[in-house]
Amino acid sequence: MARIFEHERMKKVSGATIKSMEAELDLRDLNSRGALCRMELKKVAQSFIILQQARHDADYNLEYELDPADAVAHVNLANSAFVSWEVTRDSDVAKEYLFSLLFKEKERL
Repeated sequence: MARIFEHERMKKVSGATIKSMEAELDLRDLNSRGALCRMELKKVAQSFIILQQARHDADYNLEYELDPADAVAHVNLANSAFVSWEVTRDSDVAKEYLFSLLFKEKERL
């Protein structure tokens, strides 16, 4: 199952999700459940991009110096993303995000 996910598409989807959530948050009541889900999904998408880049640096950048403090910060970021996911996971925007991670636009029709 894990091989179905394409990391480059996941990064693009996450970037598009961040932009979309920012645009939608400007138009909605920030105290609503929908706004909370959008803010939390934005955190998940941002965390994915940051953590994916950190993994690429650690795996492929031979000049990258591994710093224990950075590693702890990345673990904390991942933990925070899981907390955010728990808040938003049952929302329509989260379901759309997951679907987008798996399927290309052409496959959705």
